Amino acid sequence: MKKIYILLLILISGAQLFAEDVVLKYWTEADQPTYFTREGFLYTWQFQRYELDQPCKIKEMTITLFGEPSAVTIVLIGNEGRNALPQYFMYTGKDVLAFSQFQYAGSTQPATITLPLQTPIEYIGEQVFIGVKIDNPDKTFLLTATTELQPSCTSENTGNYGFQVLADDQAASINEMWRVAGYTYLSTLTVEYSGTKYGYLSDRTLSTGLLPSLTNETVAWGDYDQDNNLDLLATGKLYRYMPGTEFKDATTTAGITGTPQANAFIDIDNDMDLDILFLNGYPEKCKIFINDGFGNFTANELNMPAFMQISGISIADVNNDSYPDLFVAQSYNASNNPYANYLFINNKDNTFTVKNGACVTNPSRRSVACSFVDYDNDGDQDLFVTNYFQEPDELWENRGNLTFVNVATDKSIDIFQFDSKYYANSGTGTDWYDFDNDNDMDLLISQATYPQLIPRGYQGTTLYRTNNGSFLNTWNTTEYKSNLGIEYDDSHSGGAFGDIDNDGLIDLLISVQNECHYESLLKHNADHTFINVSFEWGLSRITADNDACWADYNNDGHLDLVSSDNGKLKLYKNTYTTNNSWVEIDLTDGNGNYFAIGARVKIYVSGKIYTQEVNAGRGKKMQKPTRLHFGLGTASAIEDVKVRWPGKTDWVSYPGVKINQINKIHNEHVSVDELDGLSSGDNLSIIGPNPSSTYLAAEFNIGKNNSDISIDLFDLKSNLVENILIGKYDKGNYKLNLTTEKYAPGSYFLRLSNNGVSQIKSFVIIR
Repeated sequence: MKKIYILLLILISGAQLFAEDVVLKYWTEADQPTYFTREGFLYTWQFQRYELDQPCKIKEMTITLFGEPSAVTIVLIGNEGRNALPQYFMYTGKDVLAFSQFQYAGSTQPATITLPLQTPIEYIGEQVFIGVKIDNPDKTFLLTATTELQPSCTSENTGNYGFQVLADDQAASINEMWRVAGYTYLSTLTVEYSGTKYGYLSDRTLSTGLLPSLTNETVAWGDYDQDNNLDLLATGKLYRYMPGTEFKDATTTAGITGTPQANAFIDIDNDMDLDILFLNGYPEKCKIFINDGFGNFTANELNMPAFMQISGISIADVNNDSYPDLFVAQSYNASNNPYANYLFINNKDNTFTVKNGACVTNPSRRSVACSFVDYDNDGDQDLFVTNYFQEPDELWENRGNLTFVNVATDKSIDIFQFDSKYYANSGTGTDWYDFDNDNDMDLLISQATYPQLIPRGYQGTTLYRTNNGSFLNTWNTTEYKSNLGIEYDDSHSGGAFGDIDNDGLIDLLISVQNECHYESLLKHNADHTFINVSFEWGLSRITADNDACWADYNNDGHLDLVSSDNGKLKLYKNTYTTNNSWVEIDLTDGNGNYFAIGARVKIYVSGKIYTQEVNAGRGKKMQKPTRLHFGLGTASAIEDVKVRWPGKTDWVSYPGVKINQINKIHNEHVSVDELDGLSSGDNLSIIGPNPSSTYLAAEFNIGKNNSDISIDLFDLKSNLVENILIGKYDKGNYKLNLTTEKYAPGSYFLRLSNNGVSQIKSFVIIR
């Protein structure tokens, strides 16, 4: 490949420019034009790369040619998976935005060819390429400037992002196919920028009191001090959320020490408060920090393996004994050798025991993310594990009695055939959600696939839509892309569902694992496709690695985001203004694991049903709140809420749930009939404060004269704590004041009984 200089540059004017048009080019009229000969490298394609700052309308392209007559093909190519080379196009022939062929008449002087687009192309992406193929490449040349340019971005993993690429599509191997030059072709791209940066997701990391040195290596949300505010646990640092002052570092005062590979909130002793789990490798021991109910913790060492490379954790009560169990996924070492995964069963004494042979493969695979879910709707928790290095993913179906069977292949998950052999993809993250609102949990798998492998059947990030236990892959094997509009990127790392605008259609954030690649915020359209709104929402050009986690940290009904930027944790407050409704459901279970992990909730509004499942650990060491957030669109009221409690298959109805607020629902040791059995006019109400620390005001209404009334106080285990009152009451409204400072912190129930039928209300005592 050799440069030959031309003495004179003559520019031919193109189409008329408008005030809003921007002409992108990386050269000036002072540049001396030249061209590349094919000496030493028989290129067939030449590409000019353009960086784009925001969404735009692409209106026109120009190139500059010199030499003898020739047929010329020119293509406008899309984002190319944000790679520095247009490999996706070269290997698949896809990602073409515009195409033209023309006959160049030849010229002894540089000739600028203008190619206006008849219809401007609405485009969202950080880059585009102009590709040129000349049929007579030894006599006809695409002119280049001579000034050497610095790359727009540099990456240790993906290389330098220059502006000029040459390719030989007849090369004997991929290694001989590409050349990168440090200049720019004499071409232009005319665009009209059309994006508006509203910045709805506003970076509040520092203003909320979080340290700039925090990473998002492992993140957990939970209300450890039972004040109805979500607290944050990030890479060993505990932050208590305090409205008005935002987050306060409570790590030292709470008794938390160490920097774990993975951290999580877990009620290991099922005593109605969240303990903290630290998982470590040698020499630091794994620890469980036991919560005393007041937000103070005592550390106990755990006899667990020395974890080498924890990649994911998930918590669920897999054997329905009311105590949460734990799965730990591990990836691989510097030599790419895999580490073992483990399923730990809760011993009910603040320790775990490995369940040998459960939810593990032999040999081990290089696992990178995991999540428990009840995929088959049978009331118990199954487990999904995604693996890297083209190793098959795993879907462990819970058959009861701690028996799990891997049914991923039977369900056609992460398996495809090429040349009569079966292959798998390289998974990088996972999440579950009822994406299409059909009451089944759908499966997201973020995947990192090299573009040269896609024609062989390998896939980018995809979503499996489920229906009664069957899985439908939405990756289009003919078009080599997602049918849902999830743009291909070979650097996808993790993915997290969250309804950013409360319209009832779940949106998606996908993180990345390499520099010069950027996270994608994808808004869910009514036709169940996605559109990239990263620029509009304030997340453009952010290299958010690892994974992400949504939570309504300030209780305003809008999901906020924990993500990262170049390895540092970022907290984005959702400031979007909408008239859409929402509801949040906080479940607790007196019959099983207290925080109702694995419970499923259905919200009935305006002829629609929205479904979610309580999860405690997903993806890459991310733990979203057990409090469920639902966007409800334009609904003005909730018709019904149904809950399927952990380990159960029947649904319990809870009418009267209020819209646009946080609602607590507790599963008590009573029947459904008891909840609805009071005579007309009888009612028990908690006035507050709830949570209570010293006193609680309540009131009850009696519908008939001479009624035999009793009000009793019960603890979470349905033990009678105190008979509050008993006697005959006439029709009317009565006040009730309780002194609660004499009771221990925890959850309690007041039961109003009238001639054998009851109504129960719950409240919480904190200190």
